[in-house]
Amino acid sequence: MRKRILDGKVICLIFTLISGLGSLLYLLYFDAPILWNIIGIFLLLTDLLVIGILQAIAQKVGRTFTKKVLVFYGSLILKYGILFLANFIGYGYQTWSNVLLGCLIYGSVWGTLIMGILFVFHGYKILESHEPHPNESEISNLSKKRVFSIIFISALAVLGLIGGIIMDIAIIMPRDQLHGSFVAGIMAGMMGIFLGVVNLAFTGILLLSISVLWSHRGWKGKGKGKNNGKEKGEQNRKQFLLRKEIYVLGMITVLGLIIASLSFLPLVSTPNFTRQADEDFNQAFNPSFGGDWQTDIPSSIEQTYFLSAPFQLAGYFLGSPTFDCITLKDILYFNGTTSIYPQDHAITLYFDAFLPLNNGQGLPGENSTLIRIHGGGWVIGDKALQNMNQMNRYFAAQGYCVFDIQYGLYNESTLFANIPGTPTNVLGNFTIDDILRHIGNFTFYLETHAEEYGANLDSVFISGGSAGGQLTSATALSLTHGNYSIFSSAFTVKGQIPFYPANNAQLDFVFTSRPEWVNPDLLVDVNSPPCLIYQGERDSLYPRAIAHQQAYMDASREDCAALVFPYAGHGSDLYFMGYYSQVFLYYMERFLYLYH
Repeated sequence: MRKRILDGKVICLIFTLISGLGSLLYLLYFDAPILWNIIGIFLLLTDLLVIGILQAIAQKVGRTFTKKVLVFYGSLILKYGILFLANFIGYGYQTWSNVLLGCLIYGSVWGTLIMGILFVFHGYKILESHEPHPNESEISNLSKKRVFSIIFISALAVLGLIGGIIMDIAIIMPRDQLHGSFVAGIMAGMMGIFLGVVNLAFTGILLLSISVLWSHRGWKGKGKGKNNGKEKGEQNRKQFLLRKEIYVLGMITVLGLIIASLSFLPLVSTPNFTRQADEDFNQAFNPSFGGDWQTDIPSSIEQTYFLSAPFQLAGYFLGSPTFDCITLKDILYFNGTTSIYPQDHAITLYFDAFLPLNNGQGLPGENSTLIRIHGGGWVIGDKALQNMNQMNRYFAAQGYCVFDIQYGLYNESTLFANIPGTPTNVLGNFTIDDILRHIGNFTFYLETHAEEYGANLDSVFISGGSAGGQLTSATALSLTHGNYSIFSSAFTVKGQIPFYPANNAQLDFVFTSRPEWVNPDLLVDVNSPPCLIYQGERDSLYPRAIAHQQAYMDASREDCAALVFPYAGHGSDLYFMGYYSQVFLYYMERFLYLYH
C-alpha cells in the first residue's frame, strides 16, 4: 500500500513539474514544435492524472476531502473557461491588456497545477493514516442544507454533461442531420479538448456528490438494538444499497467517459487530416511551381517567419505569442450622407488597419494587401474581435498590409435576430449588390490612400468567412474581371481565401441581387485568381465550398484547394490556436507567400 502511494505521488509530481516548466519554456521561447507537442500532452495528461487520483482517493476518504476535490474540479472547469476566452480574445496592441491576458492564461494553468499536486499529497497523507472510511457521526450529521447544496452541485454537473452530449452530437452527427445545432457545432469545433477534460470534471463532481448522498441515505436510521435479526436485516439492507450504488456509479462513469472521449475525436484525428491537407495543397499548387511549391519558399523565410509545424498542442492551451505590428482603429472610409443611394444615408463605415513595422522591409509579405471581410449572414457581425484580430495581426507581422472592413448589413431579417455585438452604424435594408458596392467604395478609398498605408495594390488578397467568404469570392472574382465599375481598377488580385463560403444563399433579400454576386461560382473562369478554401466537413455549407472548387476545375484551373477538416462545423476556425485553424494557417501563410 505504501509503495503504491509513493509511486502515485512521484508520478503526479513528475507530470506536474514537466507541465509547469514546459509552459514556462513556451512563454519564453516559441519555435520548438516537437517539444511543444510533448508539453501539450503533459498538460493534458497531468489534468487527467490528477482527476483520476483525486477521484480514487475521494471514494475512500470522508466528506472533508471530497470538498477539496470538488473545489479542484470547479477550478479546473474555470481554468478551461479562462483559457478559451483569453486565447479567443488574443493579445493585441495594448500592453496592459496583454499583461492581463498573460496573467490569466498562465495563472490559471500554474494555479491548477499547484492546487492539484497539493491536494494529491494531502489525499495520500489521509490514506496513510489508515482512516480511509468516514465514521458514522460524520455521515449522520449531514444537514438538510448540506444535502440541498450537494443536490444543487449534482444538478449543475448533470447540466454540464448534457451540454457535453449536445457538443458531441454536433461532432459526430452527419451534417445533413445537424438541424438546430449551429451554435453547438461552432463551440464543439473550437473547444473539443477543453470540453473533454471539463466533461470528466463534471463526471467526477456527479460521482462524488452521489456517493455522499447515497452514504447519507444508506447509514441513516441504523438500528441500535442488540437483536440479531435486526442487525442482520440492517446489514442486508446496506449490502443491497452498496450494490445498487456501485451499479449507478458505474453507469455514470461509463457515460462520462464516453462523453469525454468523443470530445477528443478532433484531436485524435489531427495527424490524419494534416496529412490529407498536405496532399490536397500539393495537388492543387505543385503544378504551378514546377512540381514542388516548397522549392519556391527560401529556407530563411520559412525558418524565420512561418509555422514550423502544422499543429502544436501546447499552443492550443497556452495560445499564440504577441505579433508586432502597427494597429490603426476605426478609420472612416464611407459616409452614407454623401451617397447617391438613399438607403446609404444612415450608415457610416469604418475599417481597422494592421500594418507591418518598418514599412515591411525584409518581411515576406512585402506590403502585399490583405482585405479581410467578416461573416454573420449579411445581417450581423463586425470587424475587429468578431473577425479574428489575431489573424490580422499575424499577417501584418509577416509584412502584409491588412485591412479589416465594415460593410452595410440587412437589418430586416429574422436570421440571427437579437444577437448582440453588431454596431448600429452599419444597419440598413441592404442587398448583396449594396454590400458589394460598399466594399467597392473601400477599394476606391484604398486606391487613393495606398501610399499612406504603404499598401501594394499590385498584390492583393481577399479573405473572409461564411457570408464574408461569399463576399470574398464575389469581390476577388469581380475585381479580376475588371468590368464592374463599382470596384477600383487599380487592384491586381493574386488570390482569394474564403472560409466556408455561403455561396448561392436562398434568402429573400438576396433574390434581387445579381446572380453572379449571389453565387460567385458563375464568375470563375480561366483568369480567376488562385484559391484556398477552409471547410469543415460537418458544416452544412460543405457542398457550396466543394462546388466553388469544382467551378475552378470546370474552368481548367487546378490551383484551387479545399482543405476539409473532419468533425469541424461552421466557424470551427474562430479559436485562432485550435487544431483546425493552426493547420490551415500553416498552409495559408505559404499560399500567400507563393502568390504574392
